Amino acid sequence: MSISEKEWITGVQINYLYVCKTKLWLFSHKITFEQESDAVMIGKLLHETYFSNRKKNLILGKIAVDFIENNQGVLVHEIKKSSSNMQGTVMQVAYYMYYISKLSHQIVPEAVINVVSERRIVKIKPSPELFKNVEKSINDVKKIISSEKVPEPKRTQYCKKCAYRDFCWG
Repeated sequence: MSISEKEWITGVQINYLYVCKTKLWLFSHKITFEQESDAVMIGKLLHETYFSNRKKNLILGKIAVDFIENNQGVLVHEIKKSSSNMQGTVMQVAYYMYYISKLSHQIVPEAVINVVSERRIVKIKPSPELFKNVEKSINDVKKIISSEKVPEPKRTQYCKKCAYRDFCWG
């Protein structure tokens, strides 16, 4: 299956699907509040500090992979501050694997999520079921962001640290 570049979405959009549909819609419509967020700034600092010997933020079309190892095939790495949104992070990384496999016509054998605050590594292996979930997530993201109306906010565990908190609840 070949997908044109304009049909792709970002890994952040996949992640936000699992955090908050309102945040996903706002972010996708260029309404951003992350620049002032302390949580985002801490995440960027950790990102710059950990694995400082690696070339990071590799841009591949519409995705920005934290870093890639190329030992026995491509190994995608994602750096996260915590495991608070592990479902979204796993799907974000699975999306990167899916995206790279579609672009290169090669399967990415593994992805690694580096959870720095917990000094933990989570490994993700590709599978038909995982890629089916990625395709469903892609369709869900496209449906939400193509809507003319912002989704109604719903309070979740993520609201208290969200950069969009005042927009939704202020």
